[in-house]
Amino acid sequence: MYGRFASFRSAEAIKRVFRTVNSPPEDARPSWNIAPSQPALVVRRHPETGARHLDLLQWGLVPHWTKDLTAARRPANARAETIATAAMFRSAFASRRCLVPADAWYEWQATAAGKQPYAFARTDREPVALAGLGEAEGDNGSLLNPMPAGLLDTWPINAAVNRVVNDGPQLLDFQN
Repeated sequence: MYGRFASFRSAEAIKRVFRTVNSPPEDARPSWNIAPSQPALVVRRHPETGARHLDLLQWGLVPHWTKDLTAARRPANARAETIATAAMFRSAFASRRCLVPADAWYEWQATAAGKQPYAFARTDREPVALAGLGEAEGDNGSLLNPMPAGLLDTWPINAAVNRVVNDGPQLLDFQN
């Protein structure tokens, strides 16, 4: 589970890396601080052709049984331990998965001085594909595996990431 992430590569670069077939969304913008309820690029399979598509979707799952969108719960995260059995996620996990391209993601650790944000990124700085719920086919269980050891870097970053209005490459700067 993560609460924020960075996706700052161009949509064209993401299209090349993930081999999507459609034209990237024109309104996709790079961001170093994507939060729940904001738009994010996702890779999903077209339901009829199976081709990989790059789409811009709002972060937050609206369950298929929702009748009133204004009052709907929009969970932004699911736990690997319960995603296949929880009513909120079970159907989407079984048949509507996607990949969320990310350059880094953020987690917070409680300290005596308050919560310290940390950035996580691949050591080679290539993008990662975070598991999401959307249109996709494949092996459900493979989405629940952790990254191989030695593939990630982590470092403390500035608390400016705590405010979603803050955006830019400075959010990834190392902080002591």
